[in-house]
Amino acid sequence: MMKPKKEGIVIGGYYGFGSIGDEAILDLILESVRETSFFETVYVISKRGGNGENAVEISRFSLLRIVYTFIKCRVFIFGGGSLLQDSTSKRSLWYYEALLLLAKVCGCKIYIFANGIGPVSQRRALKKLLSFADRVSVRDPESYEILKSLEMDVEVDLRADPVFKRAKGDYKKRPLACLCALSGKRYFAVSLRSCKRKGDIDLIALCTVISRIREEGLVPLYVPMQREYDLDICRRARLMTGGVIADARDIDDVMQVLSGAEFSIGMRLHFLIASAIVKTPLLALSYDRKVKSAALYLGLDFVADAFDFSAEELYSLLSKARAKADMNELFEKVAELCALGEEDLRSLSSFVRAEAGEAEKKQERAEQVSG
Repeated sequence: MMKPKKEGIVIGGYYGFGSIGDEAILDLILESVRETSFFETVYVISKRGGNGENAVEISRFSLLRIVYTFIKCRVFIFGGGSLLQDSTSKRSLWYYEALLLLAKVCGCKIYIFANGIGPVSQRRALKKLLSFADRVSVRDPESYEILKSLEMDVEVDLRADPVFKRAKGDYKKRPLACLCALSGKRYFAVSLRSCKRKGDIDLIALCTVISRIREEGLVPLYVPMQREYDLDICRRARLMTGGVIADARDIDDVMQVLSGAEFSIGMRLHFLIASAIVKTPLLALSYDRKVKSAALYLGLDFVADAFDFSAEELYSLLSKARAKADMNELFEKVAELCALGEEDLRSLSSFVRAEAGEAEKKQERAEQVSG
């Protein structure tokens, strides 16, 4: 049988940087597209290069290899995550703009999947960029409203972060060293990250609160979600308060850690999502629009500005979060977002399946002609 001219799928996003949340999204996308067996190869544009366990990884710095891959592939899945924004770096936005343009020029069908949009200062450029897509889904209402205000021709679906699908999964019970060290002890989980452009949070004020909680007999367990950005600040906090640093390697490890925590305090988006999934009371420290948007989508009552709080204000808000007895509303919202995340993954699978059908038809016609 002849191979189709366009034989594969390309996935692009913030992959290969060691972010537990983004790698969880990639795993869910791969799981979804693997249901379509016609396409021989799945490629992932990643910081890494070489053959991964479930896909061929192409270095994001190899422009010629990326172009060659787009030429021979039929579908480009862009996402998820907060990729189309210029608050972190304009260079990052330019890079993703270039990927979408190259995919379009090379004839790929484009699914912008489960993205968080903005903030973006150049809205006209954003509208033009999104016009390249054949389908667009976003993971929060604020992103949805941004795109609807652009009055684009392409339809936009409001869905949810695909990681919410883990609410229906069984996370693994790996033997984690950090939990062994805490055996028999009460603990709470903390997610911190460095913010290069905005500066770090007030670590002294935060650690004052953490030390006050330690007086109750609870141990802080610091959870780096992306070691490059999180490990240093977690170590500094541990020096000030004591405690343990978690050895979490993926979202299942994070959920396992959080399932035993009495409550959590977190900056990282997927740490908060994991907390909600395993029914752990949480206080969100919003360092970015995406965290605040996710908290609003979840209906969380307890959100603090990561760069504007006092120790007393934070302790008061945390006390309210811990004291809230009725978590049913949050659990119901998690179930709703889980359904939306699953729906988006099914839409992605259907999109890929439809393109596989078109590819099969073209291949059959080519074989008839060659025969």
